[in-house]
Amino acid sequence: MQENEAGDGTNFVITMAGELLNQAEQLINMGLHPSEILNGYEKAGKYALEIMEATTCYTMEDPRNVEALTTAIKPAIASKRFGQEDFLSGLIAQAGVYCMPNNPTRFSVENIRVQKILGGGLSDSEVVHGMVVTRCSETTHKHAEKCKIAVFNTNIEMNQGELKGTVLLNNAEELLNYTKSEEDQFELFIKGLADAGI
Repeated sequence: MQENEAGDGTNFVITMAGELLNQAEQLINMGLHPSEILNGYEKAGKYALEIMEATTCYTMEDPRNVEALTTAIKPAIASKRFGQEDFLSGLIAQAGVYCMPNNPTRFSVENIRVQKILGGGLSDSEVVHGMVVTRCSETTHKHAEKCKIAVFNTNIEMNQGELKGTVLLNNAEELLNYTKSEEDQFELFIKGLADAGI
């Protein structure tokens, strides 16, 4: 048995291991050698895996099929949220298919995020194919249709020089023109955003 990351899986592994040790103690008291018990447990483990393979009740052919994936994960969801497995397994399958790589065996759950929004219930849940930002707009525009949006991971401002230096200015005109080239470049950048319709 492999230890699962979920708490219930870990508890099951600990309980199972404890019961195996308890049974081994009784076998030792009966006079069996620990190596014989170990061999028996290894044979039992192999036999259990053979039985599990032979008793497969469902095989998923296409992991990108939402209905097939929903059927496959429904039992696992039912063990955690009984009564809501139909709704939740559909959402989870849909999210899984959205971020499924070309090779399904390289699937990573890190590509799926769950965001809780205050004021909603479980039945309000939905899958968003894209990005969710849980904050209000910082402008006066709250709604737009057929618009272009630019997302930056930094402030939009003129870059500040990292080096310290001394500049000798001889007159007021040189002072006025000192940052003009930087301002022109920044103005071109903002104009480019405006021309793109953002």
